Amino acid sequence: MRNAPIIQSHSNAATYSFPAIYVAQDYGISVLAVQGDTTAAGTVKLQASNDYVAGANTGSFSPTNWVDVANTSQTVASGATVLIPYTQICYQWVRVVWTETTPGTSTITAEINVQGI
Repeated sequence: MRNAPIIQSHSNAATYSFPAIYVAQDYGISVLAVQGDTTAAGTVKLQASNDYVAGANTGSFSPTNWVDVANTSQTVASGATVLIPYTQICYQWVRVVWTETTPGTSTITAEINVQGI
């Protein structure tokens, strides 16, 4: 059972799609988004892809077709922390997307917890 957090960080000064996470054998995900400074603001959301290639979990494949996962968008106000709560998943891939509305000078960190077999 995989139940360890995956931590990804990026500058909060621009919109950014975090790297894809292979979740074909997982059934649940939650994301804690931590805003690195008190001036930046934006939204975080989950996107999913069912792009499939044999051996896709080896790291040599990157999905290209992404769709927003319904009801996962959360507004991150200046200096705040938000949670995308437990969401059932049935996808090949997921990723977190940060859309900045007010750029900052620090980072947005996505602490992702995936549960599966």
